[in-house]
Amino acid sequence: MAEIEGAAQAQQDERGAQDEQSREQEREREPKGRRTYTDEEVDAIIERRFAKWQKQQDQKVAEAAKLAEMNATQKAEYEREQALKKLAEYERRDAVRQMTDESRRQLREAGVDVPDEVVTVLVGEDAEATKAAVDGFAEAFKAAVEAEVKRRLAGGSPRVGGDAGSMTAEQILAIKDPMARQRAIRENISKFRQ
Repeated sequence: MAEIEGAAQAQQDERGAQDEQSREQEREREPKGRRTYTDEEVDAIIERRFAKWQKQQDQKVAEAAKLAEMNATQKAEYEREQALKKLAEYERRDAVRQMTDESRRQLREAGVDVPDEVVTVLVGEDAEATKAAVDGFAEAFKAAVEAEVKRRLAGGSPRVGGDAGSMTAEQILAIKDPMARQRAIRENISKFRQ
């Protein structure tokens, strides 16, 4: 009897070693950069998903029990209420979509082109709040752009003495730092115009 148990244990140990070896080979074959999870992380993910699923199932069971206890009139009233709730949600979504489209149109008319993510942030609870947000954003956006353009166009005072000590076009183009090269080109633009 002890021999059979010893043989069974040996087979089990051998299978465990083979399983470990095959897992190691599988890890080596995985492309680099793929995320690997520990057993604890996988357990936590499964537990969260199961809890979510369980909650949905419990809600369905509670809903079914609630419907089973109702008579035909109560069921019809309950289903009507549920349909009205869904309709109200769809109407709200449609209103938000329409306000988003209108906001996008108003911004384009104002000469402001922004991504959809910004437009959705501007949409309020009603048309007046949305219009106020769009108008305020358009004004602020234009003012910020104008201020930045003025700042960038503002030049330094003209140099006195002409080109004394200035660089040649070849020397300027040989500058490695792109920002310094651009600054030198701006300062000596006459050497690049024909």
